[in-house]
Amino acid sequence: MLFRTDKSLKTSLPLQKTMYGVAVTKLNVGRFLQVLQAAENLPSMLLEKLFPEQSAEEILIYFKTINKKGLLDLITRLLVIAPKELCILLSSFLSIPEERLLDPECKDGLTPKELTDLLIAFYEVNDLSDFFGNVRRLKSLGAQNFGFSAGSPSEKA
Repeated sequence: MLFRTDKSLKTSLPLQKTMYGVAVTKLNVGRFLQVLQAAENLPSMLLEKLFPEQSAEEILIYFKTINKKGLLDLITRLLVIAPKELCILLSSFLSIPEERLLDPECKDGLTPKELTDLLIAFYEVNDLSDFFGNVRRLKSLGAQNFGFSAGSPSEKA
């Protein structure tokens, strides 16, 4: 191949896609960290909604003693609560007004397929596959300690 494309040019371009009236843009590091933190908090938020005013010990006892009827009740409550909380999270990091996802009377509300298309576009624009690959690589490099150990005096001292 005589003419190769420089990958660094592609990643430095300010990518943006507009679909269904929503601008899907690259996240900067600060916004990306906000998205990760919000996603990390989702399980605890769901537990708070599923088991209001119950302690962690009470929730564990519930799961330890759950029967078929209790499991069906839990699944039903989760099917009602989880989509709403997930839509609130998606609305936040895709900068979509919540009404477009949650209001059944919204004139320009998004369909499930349109929301899925937006999530795929978000993934493509932010090229998250390279990010997670780099994190795995850094994690494996971290096991090598980069030639020094924290808190230990230098051998030269």
